[in-house]
Amino acid sequence: MVDPRAVVAAAIVGKVPRIVLRSDDVVLDFGRRERLFTGQLREAVLLSARRWVWRGCDRPASQSQADHVHPHGRHGPTNVANGAPLCEHHNIWKNQGFRTWRDSHALWHTYRPDGTEIVWPTYRLHLSQIGAD
Repeated sequence: MVDPRAVVAAAIVGKVPRIVLRSDDVVLDFGRRERLFTGQLREAVLLSARRWVWRGCDRPASQSQADHVHPHGRHGPTNVANGAPLCEHHNIWKNQGFRTWRDSHALWHTYRPDGTEIVWPTYRLHLSQIGAD
């Protein structure tokens, strides 16, 4: 048996990683000590979107990297809520000022360095074209 005081002391000095599990043992969070999304945590991030979150990128999420939405270097946690599937190409763009964000409806948004959002092209029909035979 381990003395609880020894566990607390080890946690304070960073010798015990924090791992948060769901009730069915799915890893939700590895804490700040882990930099990379690995194992079940990586799988959960990749399953969070059917395709990459970058507007216009049509590769499936299964072929992507698990990336931090809020960068790890700026104290972004390594957890599902802060993870996003991105291709290698667009992951590099994030280091050039582009950013992604998931809203409360689980919809992804991509922004250019100037703050404007990259949106899907929309097609507008004149009302006279709808239902006209």
